[in-house]
Amino acid sequence: MSHAALQPLRGHGNGVQDEGKPEASAPRSSLNLDAFLAGLCLALIPFGGTVVEVQGRGLIIPYFALPMILLTANLMMRALIPHLPQYPMLRRNIAMSAVLVFLLFVAQTPHGLGGVSGYAFAMFVVGTVGGISVGTVWAVSSRRVGWVDLGATFCLVVTVVQLATRFAAAGSPSGFHRAAVLSWGGSNFIAGVTVVLSLTLASRIRELGYRAVLLAVPIAGIGVAALTFSRGALIAAAAGLLVLMWNVGNTSVGRSFLRTVGVIAVAAAFPIMQFIIATRSAGGYDPSQNLSIRYVLFKYAWQDFVSSPLIGTGWLALRDAGLFTVEVSYAHNVILSFLQIAGACGAVYIVVLLRDSYRGLRRSPLTGGAIVAALAISMSDPFFEGGVGALVAWAAIAYALARPLPADADHPTQDVP
Repeated sequence: MSHAALQPLRGHGNGVQDEGKPEASAPRSSLNLDAFLAGLCLALIPFGGTVVEVQGRGLIIPYFALPMILLTANLMMRALIPHLPQYPMLRRNIAMSAVLVFLLFVAQTPHGLGGVSGYAFAMFVVGTVGGISVGTVWAVSSRRVGWVDLGATFCLVVTVVQLATRFAAAGSPSGFHRAAVLSWGGSNFIAGVTVVLSLTLASRIRELGYRAVLLAVPIAGIGVAALTFSRGALIAAAAGLLVLMWNVGNTSVGRSFLRTVGVIAVAAAFPIMQFIIATRSAGGYDPSQNLSIRYVLFKYAWQDFVSSPLIGTGWLALRDAGLFTVEVSYAHNVILSFLQIAGACGAVYIVVLLRDSYRGLRRSPLTGGAIVAALAISMSDPFFEGGVGALVAWAAIAYALARPLPADADHPTQDVP
């Protein structure tokens, strides 16, 4: 869809329709509903979900799954009914979601869709489709705070409070890394999600032109993520901050200063990394063993792909192989993970992910900080494989892709309460 085709919805600012289609009106309540559901998806993240028993295991069905299903169903209806007004990139994003889910469904079917592995696949669908839906709606937010911004802010505030409470009870920084476990994930995963969502919200605050004091929330998010002593989250935060800082500033002096701050953030990551390693080594623990485990996972994930290059060996195949005394479900590298899970079908997913990440970075450099952070942590930890990680990462990517360009943003759609 060409950018010249972006036309206002009748009576509702900068809504968007497809080329060659006549304008269609939509009740403001319909636009509000989409934004409310998208914001609710993010707001429910810190509360985890309800536990169900599958094959003797307690598995969590996230609370955000319900508004995600309602939101996606509403967006699919909007995309399929020609006379309804369209959001930017809506039909393309819905089609992309369907293709990705179908390909991985085809790859997983021979391995079975029931049990724990079926649950893992379902969480991939919920996180990926939910993230694309949330990001698509977020992109048509008005030039003032909307439901999705409120949901993201609420999610960060609650998560920061939850982690701060655990930090206070942990007794030591190294103890906090083990204690930073919430109902929806462990320390590394939570830290990565918090970093990506913080950078996405920071880019929104900058785009909206609000006072810098509002950056306190994303700064607190990144700060509490750093306290988890997650090395992957530290690298993700440094990379994301560099991209964000590189693209802000209203004057040449301001840009130079902020870019310097970004470079300093990357440089500071190295001594901080050494401090984290030294602190986590206290008491005889060897953090380098995590690297050794990852190399083993990389090796076996590649072997699984070679053994079944068309459809891979399925979700949780590495866990079922019993490689370690503790359960490890994924390859801890997004490329090798999806090659192992779905073979050639997973390779298509990787190509789409990298292509859309690049396009999102080019189209919305500020949001590029969150996109780069998500890709960075996914190279050493499970992130896009499903659930909350996929939700926040794809929300940032879809937002960047569907976000109106500056020339299109003069009359934004009103979707706020």
